[in-house]
Amino acid sequence: MPAILRENVDSFRGYMCLGGILMIPTDASRLLRHPLVALVLSRGLGQAAVLISTFYLARLVTPDVYGELGLFTSFCALFSMASGARFEIRALVCRTEGARRKFIAMAYAINVCLLTVALPMCVLAVCLQRAPVWTALVPIGVLLSSLVNYVLPSQNSSKAQLSKLGTMNIIVSLSTATLQIIGAKVAPVGISLVAARLVAWLAGAFVMKAQIVDGWRSMTKLRTSDLRRMYRSSRQEIYYGTASALLGVLELQCAVYVLSFFSQKHAIGMYWMGFNLLFVPFFVVSGSIRPLFLRHLASARKESKIFRLMSKYVGMSFLAGIAFVVPIALAAVVVTREFLGPEWQDVQYFAGLLAITLLVLVARLPISFAASALGMQRLNLAFGLLQVLVRASSLGVPLYMGQPVISAMVWFAAASSGCYLLHIIVSLYGLKRLEE
Repeated sequence: MPAILRENVDSFRGYMCLGGILMIPTDASRLLRHPLVALVLSRGLGQAAVLISTFYLARLVTPDVYGELGLFTSFCALFSMASGARFEIRALVCRTEGARRKFIAMAYAINVCLLTVALPMCVLAVCLQRAPVWTALVPIGVLLSSLVNYVLPSQNSSKAQLSKLGTMNIIVSLSTATLQIIGAKVAPVGISLVAARLVAWLAGAFVMKAQIVDGWRSMTKLRTSDLRRMYRSSRQEIYYGTASALLGVLELQCAVYVLSFFSQKHAIGMYWMGFNLLFVPFFVVSGSIRPLFLRHLASARKESKIFRLMSKYVGMSFLAGIAFVVPIALAAVVVTREFLGPEWQDVQYFAGLLAITLLVLVARLPISFAASALGMQRLNLAFGLLQVLVRASSLGVPLYMGQPVISAMVWFAAASSGCYLLHIIVSLYGLKRLEE
């Protein structure tokens, strides 16, 4: 049982597992008061508000306009995953508070440096008419997304700090839900939706302004000796972990880029809507439990053989995936038919095909979480690269041959799921060999 739950062991009479990590007590009152569950619920309720507003948004904008928001959000998700050079992940496994603060400070420093370099370049690209107007806002979006989704959760990962993160998540979600409707009513164009997303992230960051100020002050106190020492101790995570993280996001978003390359703007809107209907609930849970899982794994691996432990987690995650994905996929189909207009009806086909991929992705969740802690960055990197190549080719080749988008998506879903399954098998086999 995870160390974080041991103090409440008398109240946990039974539990079910999601991804081998999320423990749910049978006592409903205890369940709602548990900080981890409260954090997941806050994210879930907030994202539910975003989804509901998105259904209304679909009546105000075309799939092409919504696809622009999808491209912007995709770029921010891709680069913010690695904009801290993974120092925030290293902070989670530090043994001392002083070391943890320095790694968090490094994450702030790398983010600020990237903003300083990228912002003038993106503004110049827009001025030269080489990119759409919203491209100039991508560096700001990357910084805010990195803070809200990665740096601040790592900086405030203790049990006592989870409620503050829950408040931040609620503010981001409610602001997004409200502002994207206002933006679409004022001007139903892509830049309005992009601006709404930026303001929502900024509102969430403002809730944690004291923590941001603390991180900034720690950043200014970093010494050259600190930089050298942290770099030497983090080289494997920086190179392999960062590359794996980028590929992890790219493998989920590469369909957007492939469809954009083939000028399938309408299909981008369809894909992004289906992606949000299925993957947003998944990210709500996985993003909340990842920091705690890493802490739990550090203690649990001392008590159990790692192959047996990870096999159990993968099996339980697969069962949880069935219980999680099937209802979500059915709900996505019903919502599309009942609430979205005729120009959006292809969403149900995208959602159904994406559900196949999501099921295997949920089963792989423990492997993804454990990569850094178990030294599997190189394997993750190799399979991340393979997944991107498989996904891009399985979608791009049929489109190049003139097949309809839906037919190409069938190949895309099948190839992606097979690659995820192969990653699970090879990872577990590698862990078993290490123990022999």
